[in-house]
Amino acid sequence: MLQPNNQILARNAAMKSQHVLMVQRTNPYIELRNTGTEDAQITHLTMSIGDTSKNFDWVSFVQASPGVTFTVQSPDAIAGSIKSDTVTISFAGFDPGDFVRFRVGLSPDNSSASSIVDYRNTLFQMNGSNTSNNSTVGVRFESSSGSEVLSRLMPDFVNTNRFTSTNLNSLDTICGMDSIVPFTFTDQGVIPPPIPEPSTFVLLGIGLVGLVAQRWRRRRAR
Repeated sequence: MLQPNNQILARNAAMKSQHVLMVQRTNPYIELRNTGTEDAQITHLTMSIGDTSKNFDWVSFVQASPGVTFTVQSPDAIAGSIKSDTVTISFAGFDPGDFVRFRVGLSPDNSSASSIVDYRNTLFQMNGSNTSNNSTVGVRFESSSGSEVLSRLMPDFVNTNRFTSTNLNSLDTICGMDSIVPFTFTDQGVIPPPIPEPSTFVLLGIGLVGLVAQRWRRRRAR
């Protein structure tokens, strides 16, 4: 404040501390947005951990569009309690144009391992080339015409920031300049018309039998 025009001081003040970076990497924010144009609502979200030596420790709701409800099925919302390799969330009122933001806590399976986890090498491999251990995200849509689940493996995103490091155990001053870069991916599909359930076929069959019998009786009367 004493030197408001000092650009060096302003840049240093804007740097994130190692502690802040570690927390943001270990407890990332996630936004899910319904970009559909039809009447399809998002009803469920599943997300696998990717790196199975890690897990989801907790999930907490942050913000959502008005009218959208948010229910976490796994894991729980308590750090260090029930953990899971999959985040499962159900929604209601999640219409096209709506969004939900939530936060997850990542932790190692080995209790003696470092509690510092980087989502960029847990859910996917930043600047990597092998997606075999990346997170799989599945979203269920439901509409008046049917339902569909879109499932996709997260890609290995590219980050060309020369100050970026995924080794949070050895952050130095230069890496402290690293910024949190949002990684975004989308998917799209077509919701097929619903397939009649077996009971519907049975009712339809009874109706046809009744029509045939009625026509047969009218012909006999003639």
